[in-house]
Amino acid sequence: NAYVYLSTNSGGAWTTSSTGLPINNIADVKIAGTNFLAATASGVYISTNNGTSWSVTNLTMASQYFYQVGTTLFVACNRF
Repeated sequence: NAYVYLSTNSGGAWTTSSTGLPINNIADVKIAGTNFLAATASGVYISTNNGTSWSVTNLTMASQYFYQVGTTLFVACNRF
């Protein structure tokens, strides 16, 4: 199982931040503007509240990695 953790005090303490995420194969997390995106084996998930909760944004893109060039975000995925 894989989880995303959140620290609000520069790493002094950590809490789980995986509400709404599948708890398997979380491969990558990136910042996109004011949102966070998570690449998982189940698809791409988004958090619009600083990682407190997550919702699916695309189930067809089972992805492993994000690549960012400037403000453009690319997703490397196994299928589309």
